Amino acid sequence: MELIVRETEPGVRAATASAVTKPATLETGLRVTVPQFVNVGDRVVIDTRTGEYSGRVR
Repeated sequence: MELIVRETEPGVRAATASAVTKPATLETGLRVTVPQFVNVGDRVVIDTRTGEYSGRVR
């Protein structure tokens, strides 16, 4: 399922796809852990079986 990030800490410019994560609130109110490079307004994919971040839509 694709959802928009409504609230999260600002992304770090040098962040890569490493294991560094931060909390985010999505448009439905769901709180998930996302990688540092995800920012407010980004569209992310959530695994409906686990409710966890699965990827970012480009």
